[in-house]
This record gives sequence, C-alpha cells and structure tokens, in this order.
Amino acid sequence: MAGRMFSRWSQENFFRFMVQDYDLDKLVEYGIEEVNPESDVVNPSYRSLVYRIKKKRENQARIKAILFAKIGDNLALSIDSVKNELRQHGELQDTIAAYERDIQQLREELQMTPRRVRIKDMPEHSRYNKLKSSSKLFMNAVRMIAYRSECAIANALSPYNSRSEQEIRMLVKEIIKNDADLIPDYSRQILTVRLHSLSTPRANSAANALCTILNETDTLFPGTNLRMAYETVQFHFAGSQES
Repeated sequence: MAGRMFSRWSQENFFRFMVQDYDLDKLVEYGIEEVNPESDVVNPSYRSLVYRIKKKRENQARIKAILFAKIGDNLALSIDSVKNELRQHGELQDTIAAYERDIQQLREELQMTPRRVRIKDMPEHSRYNKLKSSSKLFMNAVRMIAYRSECAIANALSPYNSRSEQEIRMLVKEIIKNDADLIPDYSRQILTVRLHSLSTPRANSAANALCTILNETDTLFPGTNLRMAYETVQFHFAGSQES
C-alpha cells in the first residue's frame, strides 16, 4: 500500500509541475467533434430523474424535521395555542404528502427510463460532443518530453547543488530560459552553444558542471553532422568576460 501511495504522489507531482510550468490544462485548439455514435453512456433523462428525486426527498426530510420539532414543542403549550399549532401541523403534513406523491410519480418514470443509452439513440439536440483533441494530444506530448528533459537535467545537477529539489528546478528553469549564442563551425563540424552568465556565481558553477556532462554525450544537432559543444560565458564586474 505504501508503494502505491508513493507512486500516486509521484503522479500528482508530475501533473502539478505540468499545470504550473507547461500549461497542461490550457486549450490549444477550439471546436468540437462528434463522439462515437455507438458509445454507451448514462441516459441524461435517467440522471435528471435521479437528481429530481434526490432533491424532493431532501425537501421532504426538511419539512418532516420541522414537523417533529413542533410536535416536541407542543408539550409545553397552553390549551389555547394547541388549535393553531394543529392547523400548522396539518399544513406541514399536506406538504409532506405532496412531496411523497411527486416522489412516487418520479420513481415510476424512472422505472420506465433506460439507465444507459447509445449516443445515436439520443435526441439530436442533446447528443454529447467533445472538444477537439488532436492538437492538444500533440502539445501534451511535447510538454511531457520537455518535463522529462527538465527532470533529467535536475537529476544531473543534484550532485553539484546541495539545495532542495525545488531550488534545483528553479535553477534548471533559469538555464533553459537564459540567452545563448549558437556558433556553427562547419570546418570542424562543431556547433558551440555558449550560455550567457546566470544570476549568481553558484548558478554559473552548476551550469559549468552541466556543460561538462552534456559535452560527454557527443550529441549531434538534429539534421546535421555538427557535434554540439556547450560552454558558458561569465561576466565580471570589471566588464571583461571569459568563457
């Protein structure tokens, strides 16, 4: 059970990060498309009847509670007040009986209403539709790939940064959002990725460590034969710079 709970926490953390940082819940395409007409769904009429019966019973129970409270209070009333109270009791009982008749009628309708229905058998004006999902599915796949990449970078940086996981992720976001120079060298078949200076020396030190890790992968830029070489540019107060 503990293992399953930890797994659930991992999934919840994934969706929390995806919603906060990758807009997972945002629409990327407008419009609707038809649901499979053979799909079997809960009958909206059946669901409506169940809801109406539930509300009628709640209202009836509320009136019964008022009646029982009044009956209890009548024990301390004077004889002159009893006549008026009995009239009120009769009105409350009539209301309870009216609710009972309505509930019985709705239950009879419910018995004659199928619980489930196919989409094609529903009235055309009330058939279910769904939002278009093709673009959303594609964008969600891109976002999940980006999230996995962020996690991989955060795990690679953890030995070089003793701070909390949340702070490491903030550092990764700073690196991803930071400016960089792309310098192709076709004669040497190298594409240099020069990351600009970050906000703190500690962040620059972590970025240097990340560059070393990435350079060991000998990754080629997609669609070319250029090997990617990562380095950083650190700016000093004197105005000079070194990579």
